[in-house]
Amino acid sequence: MHIFNRGNRKMDIVRDENDRWRFLTCLRFYNDRAAAQYLIRSYFMFLKSQNNLVRSNLTRSGIFEWPDSENAQKPIVSIVAYYLADNHYHLLLREIIAGGITEFMRKLGGGFTLYNNDKYGESGKVFQGSYHARTINTPEYLQYVDAYIQVLNSLERLANPLIAQNKPNLAAVIDNPFSGLGETLGYRNFEILDRQAAQSEFGLPKTKEEYEKLMESVMANGGFKKILGKLAMEKMQEERRIIW
Repeated sequence: MHIFNRGNRKMDIVRDENDRWRFLTCLRFYNDRAAAQYLIRSYFMFLKSQNNLVRSNLTRSGIFEWPDSENAQKPIVSIVAYYLADNHYHLLLREIIAGGITEFMRKLGGGFTLYNNDKYGESGKVFQGSYHARTINTPEYLQYVDAYIQVLNSLERLANPLIAQNKPNLAAVIDNPFSGLGETLGYRNFEILDRQAAQSEFGLPKTKEEYEKLMESVMANGGFKKILGKLAMEKMQEERRIIW
């Protein structure tokens, strides 16, 4: 499922680097059956005991190591892809337990809002209402949404001049820790993503070359807006046939 949301009144949801890393921390540690408050508290106690910082080494394995060795993580969703911008985010999620997406998004939205309001002395909403969700029902649609989330968003943010030449430069995207592409391709290990099932079942790209080939194909065929719009319309027509 493609999940996305933006800041309330189109405002930024992250204002500095600490906010961005806190959002990733929430992605990593709210993905469990335990209560949200326990999960974040345990993580920061672990960091303090290890004299460790989230940003200390972006390539080191175990940077988001699960803090409680006696209670192994019990994920409620598989996070297949993510992207965080200043004023919005995209997630690609797959449920592990019934109601897992709803529970995870409740933890993420509520927990990050509490953090934001406490830090900035504010009250009220950080996000614009409830999150938006789009069901993905074909492998083709999944591949395009995955690349849209992890690649295109970063390229557009960077105003990459190679987009117009149908030759996407993925190096800058890989260097962006707030896109899941670097972890997808093995350049980082934040232990946020769980892509194995989606890759084996639906053929999601696994290498830089596969992403480049997919992106070039997308651009040569009218871009993401045209392709995703066509797939979404086909999905709606299929659902209408089923309903009627």
